[in-house]
Amino acid sequence: MKKQKVIGLCKALTCGDFIPAVLEGIYDFLDEIIFVYPDRKWDGSIAKNEVCGAVREWKFKNDYALKITQWHTELIDQNEQYGWAIDKICKEAQPDWIFIFDTDEVWDAASMGKLVKRASELTYENALYCKMHTYIKSPLYRIEPEEPCTPCVMVRGIPEIFRGVRGNQSRPGTVLDGLKFHHFSYVRNTDEEVFEKAILSTGADGLQTVNMSEWKAEKWNQLPNSINLHTTKKCEDFWKGVRVIDKRELPEAVLELEIFKRSVK
Repeated sequence: MKKQKVIGLCKALTCGDFIPAVLEGIYDFLDEIIFVYPDRKWDGSIAKNEVCGAVREWKFKNDYALKITQWHTELIDQNEQYGWAIDKICKEAQPDWIFIFDTDEVWDAASMGKLVKRASELTYENALYCKMHTYIKSPLYRIEPEEPCTPCVMVRGIPEIFRGVRGNQSRPGTVLDGLKFHHFSYVRNTDEEVFEKAILSTGADGLQTVNMSEWKAEKWNQLPNSINLHTTKKCEDFWKGVRVIDKRELPEAVLELEIFKRSVK
């Protein structure tokens, strides 16, 4: 069987803290890894590009195969950013698959290997979706039971296939049972960064946040002893509760991160 070409795409905005763990988990399984940066956030304000420096540092130390490329765009809308990047990747590299990831999504090598292998076996499906472990406030605070969302993680290298934010409307697709990545969704260096992300991301998806002042007092400040934690209106029970996990349940690369060491002191 011909080896398939897989290119990673990350539409990066903020959060460079997990980059070393992100890249360590996926590097050996991809032919190229592309980061796309806007100059502004989705609300039009100037973006502080902390990801670019973190990627550059990791690239300098570890990119032995010269896989990592960083692109910049003036586009603000995230759908337009994705579309521009997908078109460019497909035209220049002609990949079989495009792996979609974010800067706070960590894959362990075993799971990443299974994902790429499964994609190579498909003949009909154009997109792959999977479950995830979600974290809030601390890398040791895991949402349980797992949230119902199944984000798109792989799409075929055909621009017309890619639909919706990060390809979440690409069809036909399949959900890979038993395969999960680690999403440090609400784990940041400061509380303010989490609150900003909650408002910015929800608004960019065309949804509304809950009353954030009440959420901070009644949910965030009471962690890990809180329930119905999601910050999107009508989706609160997507994050029903939290289990404090043992650090051995995390990828080893996460344990080496400064954000992990600070948060578990």
